[in-house]
Amino acid sequence: MAEGAGGGTPTPGKGKPPTVRRNDRGTPQGGVLSPLLANVYLHWFDHLFQRGDGPGQWAKAKLVRYADDFVVLARDA
Repeated sequence: MAEGAGGGTPTPGKGKPPTVRRNDRGTPQGGVLSPLLANVYLHWFDHLFQRGDGPGQWAKAKLVRYADDFVVLARDA
């Protein structure tokens, strides 16, 4: 539990108990910045999706967003 809460990655050693190595790059999963960055990206993705020449028009697809996730719904013609 302490490994998951700290955001570290267990690294097995030969003949030793696993150690925790912290990742110093990227946005941590579950961090407060991750949903913010995802929504900044999804905002522009939503605009491109819905514009006149986007898949929302030519494919009659629907974009469903919930928090920082999305699903594209489309039918095969």
